[in-house]
Amino acid sequence: MKVAMVTPCFWPLQGGVENVALALARELSGRCEVEVHTFNTKEGDFSCITRSSNPLPPRERAMGINIHRHPFFYLPALKFVSPKLIRSVRASRPDVVHIQGFRTIMNNMWLQRAVRRPFVLTAHGLYEGAERIRGSPLRPLVSLVIRNFLRGFQAVIATSEIDRPLLSELGYGPSGITVIPNGVDESKFRRVKEFVIRDGRKSILCVARFDVNKGHEDLIQALSIVERAGEDFRAYLVGHATNPRCLENARSLAEDLGLADHVGIYTDLDDAQLVDCYRSCELFVLPSHMETLPLAIIEAMHVGMPVVATAVGGVPGLVKDGVNGYLVNPGHPEALAEKMLVLLRNDAMRYEFRKRSIELVQGYNWRDVAERTLNVYEGLVAEAGSEGGRES
Repeated sequence: MKVAMVTPCFWPLQGGVENVALALARELSGRCEVEVHTFNTKEGDFSCITRSSNPLPPRERAMGINIHRHPFFYLPALKFVSPKLIRSVRASRPDVVHIQGFRTIMNNMWLQRAVRRPFVLTAHGLYEGAERIRGSPLRPLVSLVIRNFLRGFQAVIATSEIDRPLLSELGYGPSGITVIPNGVDESKFRRVKEFVIRDGRKSILCVARFDVNKGHEDLIQALSIVERAGEDFRAYLVGHATNPRCLENARSLAEDLGLADHVGIYTDLDDAQLVDCYRSCELFVLPSHMETLPLAIIEAMHVGMPVVATAVGGVPGLVKDGVNGYLVNPGHPEALAEKMLVLLRNDAMRYEFRKRSIELVQGYNWRDVAERTLNVYEGLVAEAGSEGGRES
């Protein structure tokens, strides 16, 4: 079977969708032929890109994956489009086309019309997107565009149960929805490069891109409360800066609150350094205002970290309040600080929560994700074959 995976950005860029697409493509490559088609850019913040800047090699084979990076351009009404990507996918004659997310809808709607193959969508960011447009005056128009987009898919993969009602609201029937959560790339945890400072202080970790919905300023305010409560700690805020202004705001707030000796902000850690953060920090915190099913929490639980997080999206499906961590309402630094203090001051509780985290995240691995995704592909190919086979 030949699969064309289409994603706006891809390795070596780092980010939620990019990391998921890479992990899935790598795992699938041992089971079928995978081609990744993506835009040729090194920039992760699409809102700042108006042309194909800093191009990478247009074709590359890495980790068992054929990677095709295509030039693109920006049109004010249509956003980012790549006619060459559309032509390349069509010419490759895949059995299945797998779209990762909603980020370049217009380009992918043209792709649906150009390539007569079964289409699969992984609905990354659906919950967050729905929250953004709920109060927008453009909501009817945006909803109509998304409805038309969804009609072009024979299957939709949701990463969390919370996406089912949203997809139903948009007119997508339940028979086409399969819930397959993201997994942990276990190979990522085999290499460790020492990064966390070993000076006797307890360490707090947050892994999230610097963007408006991730709540970094709430976390920094909470850390200020923890510091004023007499706790000596070191916090590591790690993530790609998809919104440079959010990154600068976080740095300025930490400096204004006198946390220079307590808060480090990092945007360029490699995987081995990040693994050291996961394995060496006592506590994981994610203060997001919107989430679907955050991979960072899954990775933190994989190594046994207790978690303090906001009760948004699919997070309560991972973090069980009082079992492997605590849940608080978004936008409440005082509540974040209170729960962090409870765990920082109670070694026995952290130990128990660590055990529960490992137990609760069993099954969240890319082997299972790839097998379940392949089952979706095979079902669609079989159905297409029964309706007349591949187009000539």
